[in-house]
Amino acid sequence: MADKGNQTEAEFFDLVATGTKSVESIFSNYGKKIMQRSAPNLRDDGAFEVWGARVIFEIASDDKLMPLLNTKKGVVSAYRAINQAAIDGLQIGGAKPQTYFVPRGGEICLDIADRGMEFVCVYGPGAVLTQVPQLVKIYDGDDVRVDESEGRILYPKGEGKKIFGNGKLIGYAMELEYKDGRRQVERITLEKCRQIEDKYGLKNSPAYAKSPEEMDEKTARKSKLKRAFAEAEGRAMALALTDAPMQEIPQEVEDPPPRDVSDRMTAHLDRKAERSAAVEAAEDAEVVEEAVPDTIRPYGDMPNHKDESAKADAQPNADGTLDIF
Repeated sequence: MADKGNQTEAEFFDLVATGTKSVESIFSNYGKKIMQRSAPNLRDDGAFEVWGARVIFEIASDDKLMPLLNTKKGVVSAYRAINQAAIDGLQIGGAKPQTYFVPRGGEICLDIADRGMEFVCVYGPGAVLTQVPQLVKIYDGDDVRVDESEGRILYPKGEGKKIFGNGKLIGYAMELEYKDGRRQVERITLEKCRQIEDKYGLKNSPAYAKSPEEMDEKTARKSKLKRAFAEAEGRAMALALTDAPMQEIPQEVEDPPPRDVSDRMTAHLDRKAERSAAVEAAEDAEVVEEAVPDTIRPYGDMPNHKDESAKADAQPNADGTLDIF
């Protein structure tokens, strides 16, 4: 529970009660709609009720969020954050939460932990990865290379040769194995991690003060999972549309029978025009499809992406591999 600071106990619990009512109103008014959009693990009434109770407690008992719940901007942003957490099926609270609600710019925002991103990528409804990728530390003396064509990290061979820890830590890398057969190596330098932490104020957090090295690893992992996470979240949202209850889909209504010959002729011409427009649209779609260049590939046949942190002018080694940084 949040620190009460200089408040009296009565003042603190008054704020908790006010915050609780604000968040409870979101669930009482929009709970059913949130559940409809949520991941399959939350679509059961009992599971959603427990999940909602955790959300209410986490937001309403945080003294940094309490003042925001008294503003329209704060309540609307909380609604958006709750929706996103539900769509991804992220678990709230506990010893290792998958996501957090945090204040940012007068709004209540969702800060998804690295383990939350891993869950969505590997186990979520739109999962795209076969397994949780391992983060590999890279040191300046390590002879570690990347095979871009295979999407693999290559390690030096030879008896007695030290593979890791040769010098100063310079960055991180991970292999991502997709369910559709794609493989790619994501890497990021330690310098880039520190720039991200400076930009978002992560170095001011108690967690960073306690263990900077652990925070660097979390930053690296989240940064390099972003692309897979966005793909998994997009697939989850698309799948949620296909699961919509049939009664919510508007049914086509037949036109009333025409009253005379003139009306029948008019209706006949209208239907003919609609059919012609449909045929023309289909033909136009075929033309557009034929005009798509070969460089645009359908999902499941995508080339491996090079990481933005890699040098643009990097030259391959004699064996065709690239230096990792």
